Amino acid sequence: MSIVNRCEYQDWKEFGARVKRCREQISMSKEKFAELINRSENYVSELEKGNNSASLHTLHQICIALK
Repeated sequence: MSIVNRCEYQDWKEFGARVKRCREQISMSKEKFAELINRSENYVSELEKGNNSASLHTLHQICIALK
């Protein structure tokens, strides 16, 4: 079995700030955004503050929602 050197993303505060900026630029409410990515408003709030990370599936949903 080989050992894989994994680099995990660490800058969730900056990621959250970018998500919030993008969401606000297209005038999308937090409620609508949460609905589109199938997550709660609380999750979106915590993500935008940098307190939550996101799975690959959630990242994909964010990309689709923000185009």
